[in-house]
Amino acid sequence: MLPEQAMTYVDLHAVHTVLGRHDLALDDSEKAVALNCTAGNKRAKIRSLGCNGQSLARLGQHEKAAQVLQRALDLNAQIEYRHEDASIRVAIAQNLTTMGRLDDAVEQLKLAAKTAGEMSQGPNRFEAFRGLSELLLSVGDASGAREAYGRAHEVLGSFQDGGPDHMRAGLRHLAQRLARFGPAPH
Repeated sequence: MLPEQAMTYVDLHAVHTVLGRHDLALDDSEKAVALNCTAGNKRAKIRSLGCNGQSLARLGQHEKAAQVLQRALDLNAQIEYRHEDASIRVAIAQNLTTMGRLDDAVEQLKLAAKTAGEMSQGPNRFEAFRGLSELLLSVGDASGAREAYGRAHEVLGSFQDGGPDHMRAGLRHLAQRLARFGPAPH
């Protein structure tokens, strides 16, 4: 019963995040973490810690978010459960970017893309490369941004029907931004 309750809170976290209610999402993730700790479900705890860290970051609690996300990553490594690695690293990179630690964020995105590729996680791999392209573009590395964009484009092209609309739209927007630095990619 506890694992099902925890999963419900993870689902509520996702709903509240989409609605921009990050305070409620944080509450949901904290409940999920507590329930997963009580149940002893380490895999589910990793996911709920990831949710918790993301909510903390969205609420501007970046240092605390960094600690929680690192706990999730450490637990992930401890139990050798690589399934959540890429998504946690993307969240860590987003938090690091907000904290101004751009070199560290780039490294986390590269590791996320590598792990997602090894685990055949196309959506996570796409998000890692897209985020890497955005980040490199923001620091003026147009060449690196183009390379990461190309990899994201390649991953998206491997999806059925070219991927979901929101992913294609995000990549089109990124292509427009990159076009300001020379010929538009794909």
